[in-house]
Amino acid sequence: MKKQALIFGMCFLICITAQKALASLSAWNFGIDLSYEKTDETQVGKPRLTTHDFRQEYQIRHSNSLSKETKMEGELKARFERECSHGSSDRPDTTLNEPYAKFQLRSRLYDFGAGYKESEQKTSFKLLQNEGFVDFKLQPESLPELNIKYDFSGEAKSGDPETYLHHISLSSIYSLRDFFKLRFGYEGEVTDYRTNKRTGARGHDIKEGNLFGQLTLKHFLLANKLRFDLDYKVEKEGEKNEQDPNTNSSSKWTWANDRIIQTAITKLTYKLTSATTLSAYYENEHTDNKQTEEGKRNQGEQADIFRMDISQVVSSFIRVFGKYRSEENKDERESEVINSYDAEIQADPQKWLNLSGKVKIESRDVDHFTDNSQDRKEDTQTAEASWRADLPQLLKARNTFDLKLVREKEQGQDSFQEEQYRWRLQLTPLANLDLTPEYTISHEENFREENPLLPRDKITREFKTVIAYGLLLSPRLKADLSHSLSRKWITEKPGSQQNEENNDDSKLDLRFTPTQNLTLSTQIMRQDKRTIDNGYLTRDEVDTSYAFNYDWRFDPFTWSSSFKYDDRKHKPESEGDTETAESKLTYKFRNYDFTTNYKYTKTYSLDNDKEHRIELQVRAYY
Repeated sequence: MKKQALIFGMCFLICITAQKALASLSAWNFGIDLSYEKTDETQVGKPRLTTHDFRQEYQIRHSNSLSKETKMEGELKARFERECSHGSSDRPDTTLNEPYAKFQLRSRLYDFGAGYKESEQKTSFKLLQNEGFVDFKLQPESLPELNIKYDFSGEAKSGDPETYLHHISLSSIYSLRDFFKLRFGYEGEVTDYRTNKRTGARGHDIKEGNLFGQLTLKHFLLANKLRFDLDYKVEKEGEKNEQDPNTNSSSKWTWANDRIIQTAITKLTYKLTSATTLSAYYENEHTDNKQTEEGKRNQGEQADIFRMDISQVVSSFIRVFGKYRSEENKDERESEVINSYDAEIQADPQKWLNLSGKVKIESRDVDHFTDNSQDRKEDTQTAEASWRADLPQLLKARNTFDLKLVREKEQGQDSFQEEQYRWRLQLTPLANLDLTPEYTISHEENFREENPLLPRDKITREFKTVIAYGLLLSPRLKADLSHSLSRKWITEKPGSQQNEENNDDSKLDLRFTPTQNLTLSTQIMRQDKRTIDNGYLTRDEVDTSYAFNYDWRFDPFTWSSSFKYDDRKHKPESEGDTETAESKLTYKFRNYDFTTNYKYTKTYSLDNDKEHRIELQVRAYY
């Protein structure tokens, strides 16, 4: 303890002395962060556990403009942490050393950056982690853009093999104005499990590479009325594993997940008139799996997407939108086809009134090539109608009604069916009052015969609403009150089992500001959850919390305190009532921050846990 305190103080004095040498250089910035935290934990029948935590962090930043277009930045950090415990805990002492360095050079033509971070943690075992990167980007005006990045991370733990992950990416982009872009590059990753002499583990490598190229074209035709977009991309992915030396193989490496992916996207947009726009979109993706993890070949995968959109302005306040989409995904096992139709109409007959309607029809058909029992078909139909009115200083309202119909088939027979209706209303009769009632009814029928005892007919009705009211009692006193109510009734057949779920949440916020620098607030929350199964009360939980907050600012001090009590009823003994108190005092003087924080937590349970925590923190910036 004394040794840590001595080191703690010496580092602080060294930093204070160093800032004088750096103060004359405006491009330098220096900061320190020193803190000490003490925690006392007590439980019934157990000795008290005391934990000490020392944290130190030092930071140096340098920024310099070499010219009008070139800027250099550098950053150094050092973090030290030690935690020791006294009492009945088996927790070992821990130490952490974490240096960090970063350098960056920026200009109009190029960017260069490099960084390194190392973390060494000592407990009952030693853990060493490091990571770093090198990034270079060249962006001349008339030549292709070049980007090279290398980053790595490593981990070495006592008793385990060392693991290192290396990642490199190279890419180049050539752009010709706004209509032509060519991008190509390589991305690779290497995972290295090095031999650990202590355990005798054998090391091996896994290498993965990705070679890609991408071409993008944008062109206008017919006096800028017809636009043509093309995006073609090809990728070659491969993974190479080192074989076990004991295997009888002439090759040291084996390929897995070797494949080629080609993606082509074509889009045509034709503006017939100023009020009519038509667009067609086609996307094709083909994957050729040359070799899988099992060393076998397959026919690969293919996906086709076709979409057509149309928008029409009927009049100055009526707009119509339509969309058709067809998607097909196919591999060697099955084929999936999805077709959808969307239509929408929007009307704004007045500035304060908005009307809208939406309809969507979607079908999904899955055809299994070898097993017809897995064939299935699903049809979904949804519709929504809504209106919104906004009368200044009188009324704000929004009403929505929507329905959803789902029907699934397996092997030509109905397997599942669902109907859902929902009504929602958002009403603001007063400036500070919001009402949002909502009612939903859902009917599900399950025709599957896996288990005849499972519910096959289910009806769910739910009503919920939220009432929020804000009241300004005086220029310095404000109150916010909200209540959320939810009622859900579930009926299941066979057996006609009825379940009921009730939730009530209430919240009251009071905020009083007697002066500009003083704020007092109170918050009361109550949550009531009940579940009734076939007329029997199976769950009844009531949670109430009371919170008080105090914030006072009188330069150069800032003082904030809070207290919260959670009253939990019908809870297990291990989740009893809790009370939490916290107080924080901060003093700011020039470039220094001194902070004292105290926190107290108590849980009323079988163990009656208590925890006291005090933290002292010093920060300095130059």
